[in-house]
Amino acid sequence: MYDLIKVLTNEHFFKVIEYLNENPESNPSKIAKKLKIHTATVQNYLETLEKYKFVVYKEKKGLGRPSKLYSFKGGSFEVNLNELLEKFYIKNKKIRDAGNEKIKYSYDVEKEIINTIIIDKHKKETIKLDSKSGKFLWLLPPPNSNFESIEKLCLKSGFNILEAVELCLYLQKKGVLEIK
Repeated sequence: MYDLIKVLTNEHFFKVIEYLNENPESNPSKIAKKLKIHTATVQNYLETLEKYKFVVYKEKKGLGRPSKLYSFKGGSFEVNLNELLEKFYIKNKKIRDAGNEKIKYSYDVEKEIINTIIIDKHKKETIKLDSKSGKFLWLLPPPNSNFESIEKLCLKSGFNILEAVELCLYLQKKGVLEIK
């Protein structure tokens, strides 16, 4: 939900959905070129909208890899401020690596980030991380060491607190980290 809230607060976002509403079945590069916005920005907006089912796409196959042609579908979503506040309080909780021997990491030592968490290589259950969440987890204290607060790790990594809390709760269920 935090990704959608972030997207909704950007003025370029409204230009993108207005264009898409008037020009269905457009690809991100066409929209970006027409609106003079970076293609990655448009792609991020569309992927977020797709996640929440505000846009639909169909694949167009041709030379090279297929492209997605997006159309605006519309819709609404509700923000539960009580739920957000509850999660915000979790920022003070402390975390560390759970030391689960079955879990492996793919990382980049030079960039000091974790790229992927491999939960079960046989079932191919992996969690791919973006650079900010990867940096956040890179800073995660190892098992059998002192716990560190989520908020402190967010300050060090530049990761959004609410997104970090959501990630930590998810990773706790997967046995990746401990929350105290």
